[in-house]
Amino acid sequence: MAAQLSGTHQKTYQHLFQHPIPHNLQWREVWSMLDSMADAKAVEEGNGNLKVERNGQTLTLHRPRG
Repeated sequence: MAAQLSGTHQKTYQHLFQHPIPHNLQWREVWSMLDSMADAKAVEEGNGNLKVERNGQTLTLHRPRG
C-alpha cells in the first residue's frame, strides 16, 4: 500500500505506524492521505467523522477535539 503513495502522503503513512504515533500528526494530513489512495473511498459525514471504505472494509475515524 505505501508504494502507491508519494511525498507528503508517504510521510504521513509512515508516521501512522510509528510507535508512539507523533502528537503533531494533523487530521487533515491523515484525511488527505486516505483520500489519495486509489482503492479507498474517504467521505466526511455530517458530524465531522471520516468514513473510509477499502477492500470491502469500513473504518470510521472520529474527528479529534481541538
